[in-house]
Amino acid sequence: MKEHLTESVDKVMKPMINSMFREMTILGFLSMVTFIITQFNFVSMLSSKLFGESDFLLEIFELVHYSLFFVMIFFITQVLISAREAMMTEALWLKMNKQSKCDEFAKEIVKKMKDTGFSCEHNIVDDIIFKKTGKLTIFNRGWSSEVTLEDQLSFYALREEFIKDRSSTTFLPESEDSRLPADFNYGRYLGLCLGKILSRIVDVKHETWYFFVVSTLLFYFIGAFTNNTEVIAFSWVFLAYLFLTVERLFNLRLNNIINAFISLEGTHLLELLKEEGIVKSVKSNEGTSLLEDQSNGCCLVEKMYLPRWCHIDLDNYKENRSLIMKLVKGEPKPNRKYLIYMFEEYGPQTYFIILQISLVYLGIYCALLFVHFFPVVKEEYSTIVFLLYVSIALFPVFAMMANKKHLLITLTQCCSIGSHRWLQVISNVTRESKTKDLVHTLVVLYKWHRLATGVAIPTERGPHYSETINKLDLNQVLRIFDQFDINDDGSLQVEEIKHIMTQVGLKLNSKSLGVMLSVLDTNENGEVSKEEFLQWYADNMVNDSLTTHQRAHFLFELFDKDRSGIITIGEFKEQIDAMSIAFSVDEIGELVQELDEDGDGMVSHEEFLYLLKKYYPGAGD
Repeated sequence: MKEHLTESVDKVMKPMINSMFREMTILGFLSMVTFIITQFNFVSMLSSKLFGESDFLLEIFELVHYSLFFVMIFFITQVLISAREAMMTEALWLKMNKQSKCDEFAKEIVKKMKDTGFSCEHNIVDDIIFKKTGKLTIFNRGWSSEVTLEDQLSFYALREEFIKDRSSTTFLPESEDSRLPADFNYGRYLGLCLGKILSRIVDVKHETWYFFVVSTLLFYFIGAFTNNTEVIAFSWVFLAYLFLTVERLFNLRLNNIINAFISLEGTHLLELLKEEGIVKSVKSNEGTSLLEDQSNGCCLVEKMYLPRWCHIDLDNYKENRSLIMKLVKGEPKPNRKYLIYMFEEYGPQTYFIILQISLVYLGIYCALLFVHFFPVVKEEYSTIVFLLYVSIALFPVFAMMANKKHLLITLTQCCSIGSHRWLQVISNVTRESKTKDLVHTLVVLYKWHRLATGVAIPTERGPHYSETINKLDLNQVLRIFDQFDINDDGSLQVEEIKHIMTQVGLKLNSKSLGVMLSVLDTNENGEVSKEEFLQWYADNMVNDSLTTHQRAHFLFELFDKDRSGIITIGEFKEQIDAMSIAFSVDEIGELVQELDEDGDGMVSHEEFLYLLKKYYPGAGD
């Protein structure tokens, strides 16, 4: 998980910090302008003519100057807290993703339900996720609260639906060939989406800042003309509570969107729940004729367990659509996945703006409290009233800050599923998975070469591989084996091993191959079975004593065919093709671009070292 957290620093923090510095520049510029204005005499003259006091406008500009300074401080604080929470949240999602892929997860869920006497008369998703019953702990987060049954089950159901990519018309999942692989890292996908969303939210447009500055000045001028600053001070706090209420309702709206995409239809968990009698009955829903094959009346999928968006009646939706939506957008798109959102297909963009406004507003609210309203209340009222005002005024600040994390999580989930999935992020996650397979395959070949040439001493057999290799990583090891197993017979012959070693440039003579085979082929039948490969992997790869530098130096030379000290895209592709890993030309280009820090279009030794550190960590340097 460490490599993903390191990558989060690069892909989440860097764009956010860049956006944050842009906002600091804007705020700093506005603050400087207000300071310069106060240095001119015409401000005092204008103030005397308009308000009868020469210092009135100067006080206002000084208030704006200090307020903008505090807005900048509170804005930066929110950004840094959000960045930290984003990395912690991705770590949680990665852990939940592993839980969801584990075969034992469904059995554990069923067992916990049986132990607590839980039963479902209607829809298991409704009863557990929507009604929030039975707070059962699946695992501990490690830094704060625990993940409950609802959290993990919701993630599991969302992940299943995301991979299925259900059709918006037939409600059937994509075919096995077209959909994402079953081991797709949905947690990583959400983490990258969260980073992009944060960068977008932090990048506040100039118009937004100008709007808030002008609004704040108008608010203050109204208070000045009414000559009752105390009323304005309490009205300012009331506005915060109003904003908090709206934010809570917004959060509720986002949760409802997520719930509309949750489904257990077609999952292994649902089958187990039926077998154990936890799901006792199924109610069919009306208005779902599209779920049936009209030619023979056969039901294609179970109506009851489809996500809620499938049950939207398009005719009814059009009839009850608001007048504003009809005027602004015209006819809605016939895609039920869009109709779940406010402003339909423009929902995510609208939600980003709402969260951005919340971020900016909280900074301005805190700034005016500390710069203006706290001093006013302290001067006009007793200490007890002042302390009471401070506590009442700060409560919505802490409440909104505490709510921000959950708001970001739900916003990320609901704005990256269904028809709003981020295709580029999916491509990045898929490429990361392939790259990890590539690096692990390279390390296997490196160790085989060391073994064959007598550099490495054969490792004694340890415990059975099932005790050493995590069940969640077993599929990756099996993919490496399948790359070597050219004839797909479930075992590796000498010719297959010789072929793959020769393809990558590791030519070995018969004696060296015999030495290597004597270690891998423990039953001495002349070939390496899948069990023998897994056992060797567990003994030699899990507990790795080699350093990353040692591996990088050897493997770099495999790619650098012309010994130029750099790896070109062509050399990279040639070596990857030799290992039968399905990288496209674009994916190889993206990988080289990721590694190419100096922008010369090639990979140096240091950049190649980064590749191994990121995708095969764990060994000392």
